[in-house]
Amino acid sequence: MVSVGTKLYVFGGCGEAGRLNDLHCYDTETGAWQQLPSSPHIAGRGGAELVGSVPGRLLVIGGFSGQVSSACAAKSFAASVFCT
Repeated sequence: MVSVGTKLYVFGGCGEAGRLNDLHCYDTETGAWQQLPSSPHIAGRGGAELVGSVPGRLLVIGGFSGQVSSACAAKSFAASVFCT
């Protein structure tokens, strides 16, 4: 989870059907949740970190997608998926 202004963003996790790649936004001012578009380029994963340190982007770093890899990768969501 990461905060950007008054918004909290939550990515992924593990549900009953397996690993998730969904992205949700919570607006702390209105108390409303919004499901945002998932990226087809980011596999569902648990334990991933979501970082908002790059202006206009949310980065998904690490986590386990079901495949063991020695590579460290970061994928990003463009600002267009940010909640309004």
